[in-house]
Amino acid sequence: MKKLILIALSSIPVWAWGQTPFHIKGSFKDSGTTGIVYLMYQKEGRNNIDSVSVTAGKFEFSGQVTELQPALLTFKAKNTSAPAQKENSDERRIFLNDENLTIVIKDSIKTAGLKGSPINLDMVRYEQFMAKPDAAMNALDFSYQKASAAERKDPVFKTALEEKRALVNTEKENLQRKYIKQNPDSYFSLVSLYEIAGRDIDPLQVAPLFDLLSVAQKNSKYGKLLSQNIAAARTIMIGAIAPDFTQNNSNNQPVKLSSFRGKYVLIDFWASWCRPCRAENPNLVKAYAQFKDKNFSILGVSVDAEKDGLTWTQVIAPNSEKDNAGKLYSIKSIPSNFLIDPQGKIIAKNLRGKALEKVLEDLIGKISSSK
Repeated sequence: MKKLILIALSSIPVWAWGQTPFHIKGSFKDSGTTGIVYLMYQKEGRNNIDSVSVTAGKFEFSGQVTELQPALLTFKAKNTSAPAQKENSDERRIFLNDENLTIVIKDSIKTAGLKGSPINLDMVRYEQFMAKPDAAMNALDFSYQKASAAERKDPVFKTALEEKRALVNTEKENLQRKYIKQNPDSYFSLVSLYEIAGRDIDPLQVAPLFDLLSVAQKNSKYGKLLSQNIAAARTIMIGAIAPDFTQNNSNNQPVKLSSFRGKYVLIDFWASWCRPCRAENPNLVKAYAQFKDKNFSILGVSVDAEKDGLTWTQVIAPNSEKDNAGKLYSIKSIPSNFLIDPQGKIIAKNLRGKALEKVLEDLIGKISSSK
C-alpha cells in the first residue's frame, strides 16, 4: 500500500534545485501521545523512509532534498501495527522544501493543521477545492476493496463501477479547469494540468489551459517540459501530416514511412512480449486480409525482431536508438496505432477491435462510390 502511495507521489511534477535542508516540527495537542511518526519520500530515485519517536507529544524531522519533494507522514501509535501493514493508517501528504513546516495535531495527522510553509498551505487550499470528487473516488475505491472476488468479476458490477468512476473523473477535471483559471500562479494548477493532460496529450484541450498559467509556472522546470510535450503532441494530432521516419526491417534494409504515400497505412506500434498487442493482432490480420488489395497497408513498428507470423511490413525501432519512430510519435504505451491517409495526414488514432475495420469500410466505401 505504501509503495503504491510513494509511486503516486513520485509522478507529481517537482521543482529542482541544489541540495537544500528541510525541517519539520510537529506537536500533538495531547502531550502524553506516544508512538512513531514515519516520513516517506523519494530520495535519489529510491523510496526513503525516516522515522522518529514522539516524545512529550512532539517530534521533528530534518534532512536534505534536491527538489520540491512530495512526501507522506504516517503516525503509528504505541502498540499498533506498523504503517506498512495497515490499510487505514493515520497519514497526510506534505511537500518538502526549504520552508520550515509546523504541524499541529489535534485528533490525527490526517486532519492536522499546517503552518509556516506557503507550498503546503497552497496544497491545503487545493485539497479543499477538490474535496468532493476526491471523497467520491475514495468511496468507490472502498466499495471495490470490500467487494467479494465474485463481485469483482461480475460484468454488471464492473461496468457500474467504471461508469461511476468516469462521472467522478469528469467532475474532478471540471473542477481542476476551474482551479487553473482562478489560480494561474499556483503550483497545483500545474499539477492539475498534468493530470488533465495524461499520457496522450490533446493539444486542443491542454494548450488553452497552459496559456492561462503564470509566467513563473510556465518557466518552471515542469512547465517547460509540459510546453515541449504539447508541441510534440501537435505534430501527431489528428489532421497533422504524419512525421516521416526510416527504420530497418529484420533484414537490415531501410523502410521509409513516406514510401507508403498514396495508400491508407496503419502505423502499428507493438512488441511480441506485449499481451494486449498480441490479443489485438487477430483484428489487424482480419483488416489486412480484407483491405490489402484496396489501397491499404500496415507498417508494424516493434522494439524486437519477432514477427509473430504477421505478413505485412515490419520494422524494428529499438528503445536504445536516440531518434526512433517510438520517440517521434511519443509512444508511452503499446499497443498504439495511427491511421494515415494517402496524402500522409493522420486521420485516426488507437483503433481497436472492430473500429479499424469499420473506419476502413467507411473510407473504402466512399472511395469506391466516388469512382
